[in-house]
Amino acid sequence: MGIEFRDVAFSYHEGQAVFSGINLKTVEKDILVILGPNGCGKTTLLKCAAGILQRQQGDILLDDRDISSFNRRDIAKKIGYIAQEHRYGFTYSVTEVVVMGRSPYLDIFSSPSERDYEIAGEAMRSVGISHLADKRYTELSGGERQLALIARVLTQQPSILLLDEPTSQLDLRNQTIVLRLVKMLAKTGLSVVMTSHFPNHAIAFAGHTAIMHNGSFITKGRTEEVINEANLNKAYGIDIRVYTIKDPIDGTELRLCAPAHKL
Repeated sequence: MGIEFRDVAFSYHEGQAVFSGINLKTVEKDILVILGPNGCGKTTLLKCAAGILQRQQGDILLDDRDISSFNRRDIAKKIGYIAQEHRYGFTYSVTEVVVMGRSPYLDIFSSPSERDYEIAGEAMRSVGISHLADKRYTELSGGERQLALIARVLTQQPSILLLDEPTSQLDLRNQTIVLRLVKMLAKTGLSVVMTSHFPNHAIAFAGHTAIMHNGSFITKGRTEEVINEANLNKAYGIDIRVYTIKDPIDGTELRLCAPAHKL
């Protein structure tokens, strides 16, 4: 169960494919990182997975059915999607923002029920932002906003979570908080697909990685197998080293990557 791409291609303009020949499948109870440089097609691919954009070729299956056979409401019950940038023009409270995730379950003229607010409250507790319930969304820090958006998506009660660059505007502490939360959500049963520019995020938090470059995948598979110097050098066009070091406190082996020479 999940999303599967079979030989998928997409273009905004005829004859100029953003990507083609894409074959990919979500991993149950794990994080799949789509890794690659700017402009390689990661965000567009995620939008196709969410049913926001329509592919030109190939098949995209959601729970073994073509995604085009689902209406937007049914897709939203199965897939939670958080875009790279998100702004609200009104000063909604955090609770109001989070309970918006219940909209796929509401009739067009109905209001959230007591049960909907209970589900929103459970989602806020699960991501650790109950204390922000009455605060205005526009007054939150970047990290708090990202946690609020994750809580909102969780109120949809999806089985698949799509995250487009979820840490791109966060400092190191908030990056770690968000990624640890995402890893915990995957362990509880969600299939997570996340785009990223940063190989170290995939190394630290993802069980599977697909490396994208020029509209196709260089490789995909277990993270420890596909993140190596040859693949990273090809994807990013610079000389990158992958290091294995020991944690000086507990002796645990850690992998990380960095440019081969000082800038």
